[in-house]
Amino acid sequence: MEKLPNNPKIGRQFPEFSMSSIRKLIHSPFRIMYVLNKISIQIIRVWRSKRLMHLLLDY
Repeated sequence: MEKLPNNPKIGRQFPEFSMSSIRKLIHSPFRIMYVLNKISIQIIRVWRSKRLMHLLLDY
């Protein structure tokens, strides 16, 4: 997470979105979704990976 300001493309692109500026970064146990703008990085969402696994196992 500390590397994000100096290397904003460190996160992977979301294949579900056509916009290449939407990216995700895993900083265990968190997943961070962010958008790259020309002059800034905007964090959209942060969630716990463990919680996601729990939701998937409930199906």
